[in-house]
Amino acid sequence: MKVSIDDVELFTISDTQRKIICDYLKEEIFEEDMKRRIKWIVDEITKNAFDQLKNRWMPVLEQEHDSIPTNKDALAELIFARSDYLNRSQRQALNSAESS
Repeated sequence: MKVSIDDVELFTISDTQRKIICDYLKEEIFEEDMKRRIKWIVDEITKNAFDQLKNRWMPVLEQEHDSIPTNKDALAELIFARSDYLNRSQRQALNSAESS
């Protein structure tokens, strides 16, 4: 089983790995279950990252806006559209530059 994103192969589950996993899981649901597990991981990372984003920005947004979107995607896009928004790499670069 190959796992890829945007047609770029990330890794391959070897035959031995598959057999080991199928000793634990039913072989009939192997692919479906692996996909479910990978989706769960991505969903959990997204949920945790969104919670951190929201917690960091809500105090600022509450001071500047009378109405804040309750939809997660709309709220995230509102934050991303701000001129003062920096992603993690940008924040770390700024912090490194400031501490130098």
